[in-house]
Amino acid sequence: MLLVALVVALVFLAPAPESGQDPSQGNEHSTKVVIVEDADDPRVWENVEAFCAEPTAENTRAAFRVLEEKLSDWPSHPAGMITTILETIGERKIGSGREYVVRFLRTEPTLARASIIQSTAARALGLLGGIQALEELVRCAESAPPSVLPSVAVALGLLADPRAVTPLEVLANRPDPETKARALSALSKYCSSTSKSLALDHLASEAEDVKKSAAWWLSQCGTGDDGPRLASLLHDGAELVRLNALKGLVRLNSKAACDMSESLLHDESDSVRALAREYSVICVQTER
Repeated sequence: MLLVALVVALVFLAPAPESGQDPSQGNEHSTKVVIVEDADDPRVWENVEAFCAEPTAENTRAAFRVLEEKLSDWPSHPAGMITTILETIGERKIGSGREYVVRFLRTEPTLARASIIQSTAARALGLLGGIQALEELVRCAESAPPSVLPSVAVALGLLADPRAVTPLEVLANRPDPETKARALSALSKYCSSTSKSLALDHLASEAEDVKKSAAWWLSQCGTGDDGPRLASLLHDGAELVRLNALKGLVRLNSKAACDMSESLLHDESDSVRALAREYSVICVQTER
């Protein structure tokens, strides 16, 4: 009897945003979540699950054998099984699996569910980092289908390599709103001065996710002169735009919105109200 497993094909949906992470993007590794039913021999799934729980030499060899079989015979194993293995390689930084991550990143996009696997491979490579990771991700960005590009943007942010700024700025100018948003969020890891004009331009975006990410970039990378810009965003209708702007004001210790501190305490958002209390303290200290 085949084991039917519900597999979250793209990763990290549930966790709340960590400190210093763009809340508009959820967890920094996530993109669209696709749930699929994947069937395979129960023993194969057992080996894969053991590998994910605690990699050993034996179950790692078994997991890599599955990857090799998939590459040799694409229908041999379901996409969810492959993404599960690739996710573990990235999360646990299993360097011996880098070869497979790169090979799946180069997957022929016309193959069944190739974009799901490529997206996972991109994020895994971003977590692994190392030699040629940037070059592989840039190559993927130039050739992969549009659905993969948000994950490439996430991966470029994970690299912590300043050279990633240029390809991220290219992605931030792509027409797809999700790619723009992910690229802007990733650019906030670098705070390059060359990215500021992009962020400011995208503050006027009609796509809410793009505007949220632009506000996040400004909140993390803006300087004291950006206080008034951040203050103006506190009137925005999107909760996360207001929250990101307020985070920037708190980070900068700016009094640009102190005249709004009382009204912010009555914002419809619990998160904004909570941060407004912290900001009110800054305003009182400033008055003194």
